[in-house]
Amino acid sequence: MLDSPAFEGRFPWAALAAAALVVTACGGESGGGSASGGGGGGEGGQGGGQGGAPGSGGQGGQGGGGGGSANLAPMFVAQGHAGRTIISCDDGMTWVGNRSDDDAYPCFSDAAFDCDHHTGAGRGIDYGNGYFVATFGWGKPGSIRRSKNGVDWEPVLEGKTFAGIAFDGAVFLAGERPPQIADGSGAMWMPGGDLDSPVWNVRRTGFAPHDGGRFLIAFGDNSGNDLNVSKDGGANWERPTTLPAACAGDIQWSGGFAYGNGVIVVLGGTGIACRSLDGGDTWTESDIGGGVDARLLWTGDEFVTWGRDTNYDSMRFSSPDGASWTMTPTEVRKKNPDGTTQTGPGPMLGAVTRSNQGTYVAVNGGWGDWYEKQRFYRSTDGVTWDELPAGSFTASHPIQFIVHGIGEKSAVCP
Repeated sequence: MLDSPAFEGRFPWAALAAAALVVTACGGESGGGSASGGGGGGEGGQGGGQGGAPGSGGQGGQGGGGGGSANLAPMFVAQGHAGRTIISCDDGMTWVGNRSDDDAYPCFSDAAFDCDHHTGAGRGIDYGNGYFVATFGWGKPGSIRRSKNGVDWEPVLEGKTFAGIAFDGAVFLAGERPPQIADGSGAMWMPGGDLDSPVWNVRRTGFAPHDGGRFLIAFGDNSGNDLNVSKDGGANWERPTTLPAACAGDIQWSGGFAYGNGVIVVLGGTGIACRSLDGGDTWTESDIGGGVDARLLWTGDEFVTWGRDTNYDSMRFSSPDGASWTMTPTEVRKKNPDGTTQTGPGPMLGAVTRSNQGTYVAVNGGWGDWYEKQRFYRSTDGVTWDELPAGSFTASHPIQFIVHGIGEKSAVCP
């Protein structure tokens, strides 16, 4: 919380902000949230935050621990364009509570409907302290919103855009110049320290629970790629002393950050994985063997992502250490109307995450594969994917990120 000694010690403005938060609460702010056994790692980032379960700062991961209250339930929350969210509280079997800022908005139907550059562009979601916190908007002023149940959302910061969001077990951080930092309930936001990079555009945000915690920010534009690392919760930022030029390439939507076994990995759509063994100061690169379409996760045993090999075949890429990668062909199973099962190669995945219990959920990637072409998937191993039947989800605006956490029950998740 803002009034905690640790938070005030890192940020001199915290004591004043805490006083302001008390005044706001008297006017109707609900404040804090339900505690959980762990936190998210960034933009749907898998993991447990500082002191939590094995975690990462990558896109699409395991947030949260167990929920002891009868009013709480484990759930997946997916974030998409046009302010869209949708949840699953039955381990990915069905998706409910679909909502957006404008259900009729036709993303990418022509140049006037560019949902990548829109106030409702889905740019990242994470979970911590009983709250799902998401950032929307890119190219036009957007907002950060929070929810306890994944269905009802309240804006907590408006008029800005961010390249993702991450939770470190104590604070949320949203990536921009400068980053914005909030207390553990995601309610009150204040600027963090200035970033240090000649590459201007911030592209992704993550967190790695390495040696007290590292926030990570990736940059990219026509001049190249870069990284910044913060060891003090976003107050100060440094560039790595060694960073190959290919690291963090094409990272805005693909790959991300992940952490496990003392290794931080950053991966973009180019398929170049870079790893650090010293908390982000020095990095080395390796080629995973194909292009990346999906988000990067740490499972507790290995790093995983999904994409295509040089023949454009769908693959699962896995690595125990971020340096040596193995490709495994994936397959998709679909039930036919007569009850038989059809199995084929694929699918092409985009947004993906994994629960602490080991269930993977995903939504298809690929340009134009939304609305009537949108598909939701579920897997227990990340290799064989079951396509959910029609009626078990609402096909709508593109989905970009998914996170897992412990949320409050609601009318759609009783």
